Amino acid sequence: MHPAPVWCIPVPLFTPWLPQVQKGNAPEERKIQRLFRRPEVSRLIKKCNDFGAGGVAVAIGEISPGMEIHLDKVLLKYQGLNATEIAISESQERMAVVVSEKDYASFVKACEEENIEYAHVATVTDRNRLEMFMGKEKVVDLKASFLETSGVRQHREAVLTDHPEENPFLHHGFHKDGAVKELFREKCGVSEGTRYEL
Repeated sequence: MHPAPVWCIPVPLFTPWLPQVQKGNAPEERKIQRLFRRPEVSRLIKKCNDFGAGGVAVAIGEISPGMEIHLDKVLLKYQGLNATEIAISESQERMAVVVSEKDYASFVKACEEENIEYAHVATVTDRNRLEMFMGKEKVVDLKASFLETSGVRQHREAVLTDHPEENPFLHHGFHKDGAVKELFREKCGVSEGTRYEL
């Protein structure tokens, strides 16, 4: 994987000292919509995410298994925020966009034509780690494999036995063979990668 710059197109709409519902910024939203509707620009975008749930940490962090994020380069509405506040500040109107290095100049030119603020805040890497920096200080360094587990390994044991009594919810008896057949049925809702030992 080649390094790719990640851009932050900000319209940060939060007030750090006062809890409130996010307020839209229609003029800025229209600028971003115009930018994304331009075919010559949309073809440059490899991936895109809004800064909704989870802010920078999620919007940029989930783009690739390897990310190097520079929090001090994120454009802010309010100065003086610490690394944690910058990493989790949410805004649906702020976008993270991945473009290749060769498309850098074209993307910047298009942003400037639409009068959109932008900043190169992160780079896709091949290190399979989420790394966040505040200036020269590394404030987050997590393996992608850890993030993919949601922080825990999940193991469950179950014992299936035939039960001759009626199940009041299904109106038919519960039998081990039927349960095993249901577990292996396509689209049964069990997550991919689940292993059964019978």
